[in-house]
Amino acid sequence: MNHGFTDMIGYSKSEALHRTPKFLQGADTSAQTKKRIKDNLAQNKPCKEVLINYRKDQTPYHCEVHIIPLYNQQTTHFIAFEREVG
Repeated sequence: MNHGFTDMIGYSKSEALHRTPKFLQGADTSAQTKKRIKDNLAQNKPCKEVLINYRKDQTPYHCEVHIIPLYNQQTTHFIAFEREVG
């Protein structure tokens, strides 16, 4: 987690650390997009999607998420890169 991410979402590092991405989602976050991400992760496939997330002050923003599986003979972790788009 870096300063660019915390600046984008409005939460401090301590507020965001150890939380799942769900805490940034809201009413206009596409269920179809979330399902595509979930399906790709379940198959250990990389994915790139754009979805609506919400900052701490509940302001919506379009976020491009690129998630890549990390391997050590099998998938051990995922790394995600996010940036505001649009």
